[in-house]
Amino acid sequence: MGWKKLTSVVIPTACLIAAALPAEAANKPIFVELPPGMAVSDIDGTGQIVAGTSGGQNIYWTQDGGIVTLGGTGMGNVSVSTDGTKFSGATTLGGDPSAGIWLGGTSWQPFGALPPATSGCPDLSNNYDMSADGSVVVGLGWDVCKARAFRWTAATGMVDLGTLVPNRSTRANGVSADGGVIVGWQDLADGQRVGAKWVNGVEEFVLAPGGAHVGEAQHANHDGSIVVGINCNVGTQAWVWRAGQGLQCLDGITKAWNLSDDGSIIVGSDGNGPTMKGGISFNGATALELKAWLASQGVLTAANWIGLTSPLAISRDGSVFGGWGQKDQPWPANRGFLIVLTLAPPKLTLAKGVGGTELKWTLVTGAGRHDVVRGTLSALQSTGGDFSLATDTCLVNSTPLKTLTDANLPPSDDGFFYLVRAEASGNQGTYDSKGAGQLGSRDAEIAASGVACP
Repeated sequence: MGWKKLTSVVIPTACLIAAALPAEAANKPIFVELPPGMAVSDIDGTGQIVAGTSGGQNIYWTQDGGIVTLGGTGMGNVSVSTDGTKFSGATTLGGDPSAGIWLGGTSWQPFGALPPATSGCPDLSNNYDMSADGSVVVGLGWDVCKARAFRWTAATGMVDLGTLVPNRSTRANGVSADGGVIVGWQDLADGQRVGAKWVNGVEEFVLAPGGAHVGEAQHANHDGSIVVGINCNVGTQAWVWRAGQGLQCLDGITKAWNLSDDGSIIVGSDGNGPTMKGGISFNGATALELKAWLASQGVLTAANWIGLTSPLAISRDGSVFGGWGQKDQPWPANRGFLIVLTLAPPKLTLAKGVGGTELKWTLVTGAGRHDVVRGTLSALQSTGGDFSLATDTCLVNSTPLKTLTDANLPPSDDGFFYLVRAEASGNQGTYDSKGAGQLGSRDAEIAASGVACP
């Protein structure tokens, strides 16, 4: 990119990998209450698109736009790709429930039953998860009344993943981001449901040290090198399996539902029924009871939230997780919620307007206000990318708006750069960008510029 003859430039902002928060964090978690009737089942890579169901249909939600209807039946899990553009979920084929993939608008392609069957018992198939790019979907397929884990791609259709125990059922609960590792459960001959995974289509048990079975696997990280599940040590603990380290029982929760890609954050639940409580584990430590942890951080949820029972979904970068809890009586009066650990950088776009350069940015999950700074490209170039010397003004501080017009023009043969960060009460966003060739910390350098937004 040339430095001359530019009037304005957006310095690229990408989403951060969220660091695991300690018990006392500089940024407070942000509690987001979702619309009534919405159930959460998946979150995109950075926590900006939340997939789920509402009003009998598959939907997604964003802070910026609220609920968007995708169609389908809304009778199962809805999964979303990392970039938030692809969805899988529940639809119908010939009036029977079927897993399917979203085609746009409210149209769906149903998968049907596992071949060669043409009917299911009771459903044709059920979706449970999809890979990062949306090319692989996994779940439970039916061949009449024979239940099997399946893997679907556009090229192969539904493929039966088989079983290690003759005439016993299997199910795929999750798939790694790269699509190579599938995790779920296998029924034993005595009916016990145990953890299993399929690596490149070959099934194996997930075993504790000494060869004991553990409960079903729930999710895997980007390459399947970390897997979490339920019922380690006869139901008293959740578990996490790491390649090269083996299986570890996890204190504080009995069910590990999901994890960040680096495994530093695991979310799950402890107990069952009305007394079930959600939990969060940082870096493999004993899980903290979710509602009590939020209270310790000074985060006050609505007074009538009785419990935060099931944090089921988490963004791959670990910045946002969510699920459902009980806001009202009687049980199960389920309501959806999100908890934001790290505010994502808004996406900023520029356009030439009548009154100057028009800036527009997205409202990221959990944010309510924004800071915008500006500087000159020539200064950024001459200082080797030092924002402490190149930043020249705070254009707007803590604004609730999402637009701004800058009437100023850069010097001749020069250009402006703009950066935006999100804010919420007790939680400061970032100007930093991972994966865009950034050296050093923009946040620290802008803070040292003398013109930073307060």
